[in-house]
Amino acid sequence: MKDFFLFPKEPSKQKEAWLRSCVLHNESRLIRYVKSLVRDLEVSKDIVQESFLKLWQQDHVSLQGHETQWLFTTNRNRAVDYLRKKHRSAVSVEECALEIADTAPNAEEQMVSQDSEAVLAQLLKKLTPPQQEVLNLKFQEGLSYKEISAITGLTVNHVGVLIHNIVSQLKDNLKKAESKGGRYENR
Repeated sequence: MKDFFLFPKEPSKQKEAWLRSCVLHNESRLIRYVKSLVRDLEVSKDIVQESFLKLWQQDHVSLQGHETQWLFTTNRNRAVDYLRKKHRSAVSVEECALEIADTAPNAEEQMVSQDSEAVLAQLLKKLTPPQQEVLNLKFQEGLSYKEISAITGLTVNHVGVLIHNIVSQLKDNLKKAESKGGRYENR
């Protein structure tokens, strides 16, 4: 973490401060991410808590600067394990749907926005779970391509190409829908 140099000099106190910093910087993001995979808030909290317990057992010096990547990867793996235990072979599209931000526009903007959001939600539902996960990690969690690569096992280049292609496809389909009066036609 960035504030590592502010930690006490005693090794046990240093590790405790490091863990507190990791929890402070990552807990809510991790819960949100895991919930997008397992779709259960309480299970998400349990998975994230277990990952912090596992983090405590790690050598904090060797993880310095890579804590976020390690935590997201560990939580992803635990979420997949949970889903496997629930006899699921894959995460459904509905379970990985990205949440659309809630805003308070005026009435006209709200009508246009609702049409666009409905079309976008339709388009997002058509993405595969891995595509949705990559978008979630990039745009909701703000992770870099390198971090997403380490979490998902895809190459950095593949992550970049995947995000570019998905965003381009979404833009094109939204433009088509706008030209048809806000309707998205399923082909």
